[in-house]
Amino acid sequence: MADFLIICRDALQNSILGSLATAMDCKSKGIDVEVMFTQEALAALVTKEFRFSPVLEPYRKTMEDNARQWGYSTDPFDLIEACRKAGVTMFGCQAWLDLPGIKGKLPEGVVTIEKEDVPLRVASAKTILGSF
Repeated sequence: MADFLIICRDALQNSILGSLATAMDCKSKGIDVEVMFTQEALAALVTKEFRFSPVLEPYRKTMEDNARQWGYSTDPFDLIEACRKAGVTMFGCQAWLDLPGIKGKLPEGVVTIEKEDVPLRVASAKTILGSF
C-alpha cells in the first residue's frame, strides 16, 4: 500500500499527463506512489480512445511542446511505460471493466485488482489525489 494514491478516472490526455507526470515526480523524490485507473480512463487503456479536453484542445500543440521540454510525452501509453520503468505501481479496478463489459488487454505495467481489494488500497493511502 502506498503513501500517495492517484486516481485517474477521465480518458483525457491532459488529465492522464498531469496524473502520471505527478506520479513519476513523486517516485523520483522517494515518495511511495500508486496510480489507480477507473471508469473511462481504464476503458480507454483497453480501447485506446483518449482525447484532449475540449477546453484545452486549442492549446494541444503548445502543451505537447512544453511537455516534451519537461521530459514528458502527452501520449498516455508512453507515460504508462515511463511510469512502469520508474517503478510506479499502476492498477485498474476490475469492476470498471466488468461493469460496462469491456474486454481486452491492459498495457504492460497495469494490473487489475478486484473490487473487494479497492477499499483497502484507498483506506491505506495517506493522501489521495483524484476522484473515483
